[in-house]
Amino acid sequence: DLQLLLAGVTGNVETLALFIDHVRALAVQLVDDAGNGLFIAGDSGGGDDNTGGDQGGEDKLPVFTDVKSSHWFAASVEYCVQRGYVAGMTETTFAPNGKLTRAQFLTILAKLDGVDLTKYDTANAGFADVKTSHWYNEVVCWAVEKGITSGLSATQFGPNNNVTRAQLARFFYVYVEKNGMDVSESADLSVFPDASKVSSYAVKDFEWAYGNGIIGGSKSGDKLYLNPRNPATRAECATMFSKYLYLEPVYEINGNDLSLYTIVYSD
Repeated sequence: DLQLLLAGVTGNVETLALFIDHVRALAVQLVDDAGNGLFIAGDSGGGDDNTGGDQGGEDKLPVFTDVKSSHWFAASVEYCVQRGYVAGMTETTFAPNGKLTRAQFLTILAKLDGVDLTKYDTANAGFADVKTSHWYNEVVCWAVEKGITSGLSATQFGPNNNVTRAQLARFFYVYVEKNGMDVSESADLSVFPDASKVSSYAVKDFEWAYGNGIIGGSKSGDKLYLNPRNPATRAECATMFSKYLYLEPVYEINGNDLSLYTIVYSD
């Protein structure tokens, strides 16, 4: 068996498993003394929002009766559930076609961010429809403070409104930008028949999300559509999150900069 380790300059050794959450964003080329190449890389699963390729293999989520390995979203659901970003609606169902509210999506984003929401326990979000007694008050306060969203208006946040695909693209774009990641890469949306339906405020968000493979379009017939105004399903959300996680770079292990490590292996 191949064992991949990272050896630090101080002699400490870390295994690849310590950042296995991001292994799909990592590609490593190993070559032994005889010149034999050993390639280790991740795979985002490919495909679009609802046109992903065959995942193959056995069912990876037998606990969810409505998620099979042949489903385009199966790998993404497994990825997000295993890491605690999303959960099933019951012990046996995931409800992939169910909708997400704006508050629910931001809660997932907060989990990804790792923010301590307890500091917002008594904070006031400043919206008439968000009270300190509401379960989502803390996450709304965090999202507003971080600049991810400013609500639907000065007085309304719409926490229980279904989050649209355009709002998803917006939330992701702003979150990435606020975290100092490069948002310059984008792609032309003219390949989508409904590109003109994207509101002006969300054009750059969609261009970025499409250019980075986070949003790939929903297939209808032989064409792909952005469906910017459609509510996002739980399956679509899990897929976009997993694709974003493949994009997110990792620069450290246990708080140590990756430049302090070299790759070694033994078989």
